[in-house]
Amino acid sequence: MNTASMEEKFSEIVEKNSDSIYESCKKCVDLLEGWGREAQEGFQYFLTQVPLPQYAPGEVPKGFIQIREEEVDAPTQKRIREMEFQIVKELILQDVTEKKFYQELWKRFCDTLLISDRYQRAYFLLRTWLDPRIPYYRLGLGLRMDDETFQACIQQVELPFKKMLFAMNAGYPQKTQKASILMEIADAIPDQKQRVVFWALTLGRLEKEIVDLRRQVKALKACRAPTDPDGA
Repeated sequence: MNTASMEEKFSEIVEKNSDSIYESCKKCVDLLEGWGREAQEGFQYFLTQVPLPQYAPGEVPKGFIQIREEEVDAPTQKRIREMEFQIVKELILQDVTEKKFYQELWKRFCDTLLISDRYQRAYFLLRTWLDPRIPYYRLGLGLRMDDETFQACIQQVELPFKKMLFAMNAGYPQKTQKASILMEIADAIPDQKQRVVFWALTLGRLEKEIVDLRRQVKALKACRAPTDPDGA
């Protein structure tokens, strides 16, 4: 089956079930089961080429990611969710090729000891489709560094890091201005390991800000939640 035909069949399913990605995944599981030897290729095509339905904030359908409890109960959802996360993590750390990556995912998808029925396969497909590490790209494992070297590099990039914090909060009108200034700061660091540590610190700061923001949003939602009139 050619890719144009795959695209047509998957797109039709997703469009007809755009208010529920779980229902889309059930239909796609049924489709794959009828493709025989081409099913693995279709599985990879779906995960790498078929986009999730897009909605504006506040317009996401109520049942968009809702799973029917009678089809996949909460403990099974948790097991499959954790299994999918761990499988992808291990394959990334093994630095496998793209071909090998999807072969291994397909093996798990077909393993009835791990995923026993159509509903569980649909949920596994859904979790993989939602995974931000999909599509997978083989990028290598990057630079590893012992703690002593890392701490020494931190001392060397203290000033560039302070400049980065300033640039991030300076309020430049265009993102390209901020990005180009950050690149100039990093390029001015002469040592490659020090540059890597600079970017590691920068990413760490951004990740911390995202975590803090999520906590604030969660706390705000909790404050706005209706209280029990009969509660203490």
